[in-house]
Amino acid sequence: MEKRINDDGMIDATFPVNPSAYFYHKSLHQKIGVYKVEEHYAMDIDFLLKAVKVAYVKYFNEIWGNFRYYPGTKTFDDSINRTNEMRIQQLFKDYTRTLSIIEQWEIYWNRIMIFVPLRIFYFSKYPQRLPQSIRNRFMKSISLFIAIFR
Repeated sequence: MEKRINDDGMIDATFPVNPSAYFYHKSLHQKIGVYKVEEHYAMDIDFLLKAVKVAYVKYFNEIWGNFRYYPGTKTFDDSINRTNEMRIQQLFKDYTRTLSIIEQWEIYWNRIMIFVPLRIFYFSKYPQRLPQSIRNRFMKSISLFIAIFR
């Protein structure tokens, strides 16, 4: 799993960022369909969201593949420009709408139960980072708001 530092200075462990990071049998495509090739930036995330609904998923904390991530490539530039955030948020919203109310509530509750205690622990250890984190989140919210209503 990719690890990076988020706006709060915490390490994020995110989902696999590239198809070279996961393996599956081709029959999975028969169950959920192929990649959305028209979604040039988030086709792998869309595929993963569909796959976890029907497949048995097992995580191995090992490196089995890699990919190049450097300036001038679509994924890198999209990430640096932060245009990927709105796209991924919309993808997750669309995916969440396909779930039952109980599943939606489960996701919401799990996020609260996991992330709130982590943030409390982190900022109790590094209280000096809290003001900058608040500023970063505020500026990020304003940027997203402006981008939505352009």
